[in-house]
Amino acid sequence: MHHLEWAMSNYHEMHENDANFGYRSCWFGGVAYLQPPPRNLLFLASSNVTKEPALALSGEYAWNLGHHDNLAPGGSMEYTATAISAVCDRKVKTQFMIQVMAVSSASRIQGEVAFDFEGDGIFDRTEIYHVADLGGGDVSSYTRKSAGMEVVGAAFKDMKNGAVRMRLFNTGEDHCKIFHAIEAAPSYVTIPYFPY
Repeated sequence: MHHLEWAMSNYHEMHENDANFGYRSCWFGGVAYLQPPPRNLLFLASSNVTKEPALALSGEYAWNLGHHDNLAPGGSMEYTATAISAVCDRKVKTQFMIQVMAVSSASRIQGEVAFDFEGDGIFDRTEIYHVADLGGGDVSSYTRKSAGMEVVGAAFKDMKNGAVRMRLFNTGEDHCKIFHAIEAAPSYVTIPYFPY
């Protein structure tokens, strides 16, 4: 194996469970990577069928660099992955990194991640995260902060044909843009679940 491939692969393996690791060190343009991303990582993407916002297990739909969704003041966007059957790992926490560009300093964003354990259309657990002030004109990363997180609903359990939904709210007074990817940095959610 080429030394660079070996070094980057080992680096990825050492950090794949690190909550602060962005998983992008081994990716090249989002098309080819030395090690696949963790199996519990979902990319913000557009559905390959409906073109509607979605969460995708594969990065192939997420890597349209510069593709974004406009989020008006008071508006929200939903990204959903369905038909997930997976085992819960309670040692792993929900994490996310969302690439956001604010039109002005009056833009703010808030996120929540919801889980439908049985696939019946009812989201059994919702994690509501902090509001982030965004600096105008620049792309910034909205990430999980445990402070201020609120949980509504049930404790985690295994999923059978379940769903995960990332919802983003613009709680500010100006527009912002949600990017699927900026340069080598995708927007993603990691969940405490691993497929069977």
